[in-house]
Amino acid sequence: FSYEDENVRFKVSSLGMSVTQYELKDYSDRKGKPINLTPTDQGLFEMQWDSQKLTIPFSIKQPEPGVFVGTAKIGSIEIERKMTYHPGGYYFTQEVKFLNPQSLVGQFSFTSFDKVLVPESTSWLFPSYEHQDFLTFVGDKNELINTSRATEDVKQSVKAINLYSLGTQYFTVGFLDKSEILPDLSIVA
Repeated sequence: FSYEDENVRFKVSSLGMSVTQYELKDYSDRKGKPINLTPTDQGLFEMQWDSQKLTIPFSIKQPEPGVFVGTAKIGSIEIERKMTYHPGGYYFTQEVKFLNPQSLVGQFSFTSFDKVLVPESTSWLFPSYEHQDFLTFVGDKNELINTSRATEDVKQSVKAINLYSLGTQYFTVGFLDKSEILPDLSIVA
């Protein structure tokens, strides 16, 4: 399914019910290209199942513009996921319901993919102003993980997060969890 208004355009994929090709129309990068918040083939908030991270296939309907309702089934567990786009704030809210959860064996996860930003300039005279950071909050504790200055691959896990965000220059993709179950975050860059 596709959505487009005067400010953004994006698609919702049936694979994991993720947001893909999320483009901000009124903003551009230093090269004049529109800002794309999903620069990989996988999208934002892809729902996966089990430790093997199998992408869940959803059947999606769009009852009204900006509202997407998906259903999926894994064994006897039925999943209903509703994502609503709020154009005034450029954000999504979502609800996930599990029917027959007593037969749940395994783990669900939400994954957001992004390419690691490689600074174009390393000169001290003309430094790069492009940076990429992960920010996580666990209760009152926060942690900043900068991947722009990493000299080797970053692999890090954070337990029971309330909020995570990935910021590149002026734009941030974030995930705020208000449920009673706090998810874990794995960062691989």
